[in-house]
Amino acid sequence: MKRILSLILGAALVVVLAVPVNASESGSAWIELLEFSTVDNSGQNWFRYISSAVVSVPTPYSMRLAKIDMLITYPSGQIPSKVQVSYNDTFYNLTITAIDSTTARVYGKIQNNFYSDVRIHFSRNSDAQSYLEILSCKVTPLPQQEVLASAQVLIGGAYYPQNHIIEVPGNELSESAYAQIRIDVLDWQKYDMVTIWGSATTFALSSIRATINKTALPYELTYIESFPTGETVDYNYNYTYTENYSGGGGYGNVYGSGDTAIEFGGKILYALRIDLTNIDRTLTHPMNIYLTGVYYGMYGYTFNCQYVSGNIIVPDTSNASWWNRFTNFMSDLFGSDKGQESLDDLQQSSSSISQGASDIHAFEQSQQAVLDSGMSTIQNAVSYTSFMAALVFVQKYANMTFDGISQYAIVFTLPLFLGLFFFLCSRIPGITRWKPRPPKSEGGDSP
Repeated sequence: MKRILSLILGAALVVVLAVPVNASESGSAWIELLEFSTVDNSGQNWFRYISSAVVSVPTPYSMRLAKIDMLITYPSGQIPSKVQVSYNDTFYNLTITAIDSTTARVYGKIQNNFYSDVRIHFSRNSDAQSYLEILSCKVTPLPQQEVLASAQVLIGGAYYPQNHIIEVPGNELSESAYAQIRIDVLDWQKYDMVTIWGSATTFALSSIRATINKTALPYELTYIESFPTGETVDYNYNYTYTENYSGGGGYGNVYGSGDTAIEFGGKILYALRIDLTNIDRTLTHPMNIYLTGVYYGMYGYTFNCQYVSGNIIVPDTSNASWWNRFTNFMSDLFGSDKGQESLDDLQQSSSSISQGASDIHAFEQSQQAVLDSGMSTIQNAVSYTSFMAALVFVQKYANMTFDGISQYAIVFTLPLFLGLFFFLCSRIPGITRWKPRPPKSEGGDSP
């Protein structure tokens, strides 16, 4: 029975401790340790110190780390002079960047190895006591989250490398011209995300499609629409500009005072982020990104794919460690031996339960005899209507209890009912003694 009670309480404790928390943000290689632990397992993330302090931030499991990024706060003007992370008696200095008088960001590379906790050393030039709180402690197993990808640009049948300004000449026609640009990413299989960014001049971007063979890829585009400008020429050859744009080229009459030519002026900046997390990496085709747009044929346009980077996402598996904590807890509670010792414990517990059931049955039989002999006295001495209201009250809450605990109701309600009934009987005049429990003979239970 003690073990069953321990199991119930322990399981409840483990469930409370193992409730998953939010994982790190999607698309990130960083894991927030303070979502799973506190400084020195103290239940809080602040501490007092004078000139130096060494604190430990546990990791949810033994994990490889390469870099750390912390946000700390402290009293005004009491920023630490040095912050280090130690690993096997080797110290790695971190960069301290003050945000304001009470907040700083601390970051840097650490020993690329496995950690069960991160030991952080804080130092300051003072003999007065101060305090410091760690607001965030993020770590990553990746020395580099963004890698230069292998890519090329195809325009007009010619290939160009990254970060190359491509000049497309005009056709000497005062009309709109259409262009298609293709960017090929050749090593996309390495990455979870690919980011492409660059610029274009006198080019109005109109559509984008990203594909691998026949698979269309989801993407996000950061882009500000071009401002096409119309040049208005009056009879005095004065030039003004308008934002009217019909999508076509050529000339049109404006206010009856001259002609307007549609131009695509200015420079645009774009950033394209392509999601590869759910793509079949056994495909051998390159990733093709098609961009179409319009430019003014008289002047042509320029295009630059300045940088193509591959990004790696590290899934946060810290929540899965709850199962390890649960199994370890159960092993500590009941022992890891699944052999004969466990069977012996089970058999002994079963025998104890059987003996207890026999004792309860014998006791019930003895008390039933007393009730049978005293029932006539109870009926003559008591009018049940005198405490009917109390019984109704008890019945109401007994029913509510029964509904709440469902199939386990009998375990709780039967002892409660028997105790209440025997209590009422004990208060009735004439019934002041209970027949004592018969002694048990050495040969077994008394008849």
